[in-house]
Amino acid sequence: MRGHGALLSCTLLCTTQEVDVEVISVADARSGLSRLIAGFRAAPDAAPITVGSHRKPEVVVLSLDAYQRLANRTGTDLSLERLRHLKPVIERLADSARLGAVRVYGSVARGEQTVASDLDLLVTPARDATLFDIAQFEMDMEVLVDVPVSVLSDASLDEQRDAAILREAIPL
Repeated sequence: MRGHGALLSCTLLCTTQEVDVEVISVADARSGLSRLIAGFRAAPDAAPITVGSHRKPEVVVLSLDAYQRLANRTGTDLSLERLRHLKPVIERLADSARLGAVRVYGSVARGEQTVASDLDLLVTPARDATLFDIAQFEMDMEVLVDVPVSVLSDASLDEQRDAAILREAIPL
């Protein structure tokens, strides 16, 4: 078996992307689990193990420490700075969906995003914009930033009930 990227305990992560890596079978992983854990103890920084059936990656085995580092990593991939860099593209997508005044709220606006964070956007729709326009913008943004995106129309907000969102929203 190849490198063992774990410390004392293992965590299984489901993977949704096809990647070109060596895949060990589920049967081999199950029968060799004790060896894998021992290998993880001996080589804490070794590569994660990819497990699957029919050479198709399905899960990755890595140490709990490695998993926690990934889960708690502040999102350098998704940040207000990155969104501002993408502002011309975002504005073009918003314009084509008849939306304006794109603002960011939530964890990204607060600088508290992690790799598990989504992107929350507040927009001002044109009078002729439809829910389909908002949905299309949401899907386009998900493709652009490669994370789940929630788009909220400011026309749907109540000033008192949603004061926190309105206060937190940051223009690009």
